[in-house]
Amino acid sequence: MAATLAAALGEGPVWGPKAIASDWENQEVFTGIPIMAVQFDGNIILEASFRTTTESYTTNRVTDKLTPIHGGTFCCHSGSAADTQSEANVVAYQLGWHSVELTEPPLVHTVASLLKEMCYQYRKDLMAEIITEGWDSQKGRQAFTIRDSRSSYICGYVEATYQEGVTKKECLQSTDGSSSSVIHLAATAESGIEWKVLLGDEIVQLTIATLSPL
Repeated sequence: MAATLAAALGEGPVWGPKAIASDWENQEVFTGIPIMAVQFDGNIILEASFRTTTESYTTNRVTDKLTPIHGGTFCCHSGSAADTQSEANVVAYQLGWHSVELTEPPLVHTVASLLKEMCYQYRKDLMAEIITEGWDSQKGRQAFTIRDSRSSYICGYVEATYQEGVTKKECLQSTDGSSSSVIHLAATAESGIEWKVLLGDEIVQLTIATLSPL
């Protein structure tokens, strides 16, 4: 692993063991990219891998990227781990007071609007890509993409495989088996939230043998 002089990053010894540090130790932690919201039978499934990285080094393979905001509304975040989690915490705090004033849970659109406002207001300081999804009494299921990952592989895969009227089982099978050792799923409906964690041996591994012929 490459090493750098810690003195180059600030005050410190020029020589000796304390002057040398691994590159990844001084880099920001990122939550990675694979996040997705899929609609099925009037409900929504939110999917996310668990991996976080600093540069090319995987710092955590079991990070939870699904954050409950309020009631039946969640956000799925990608980008800087610290930035996205801070945004989610701030919006959750604001909506806690907002729901007290309304005496009912906030709308999904309200949650998405607050997150979008924070992403835009602090666009020069924060790195965040967020999907907001949930269920409310006015419009039922809803999913809002504040910023997508622009992954050509994921977009192409979804375009080729997704169809209107897919079932919950089919949505659960639409997983990326190469991005993480664990996948976190949350299905949102009027009846409540259903959580599911797919471990490594439960994830479909895509290989040449499993691909259908062209």
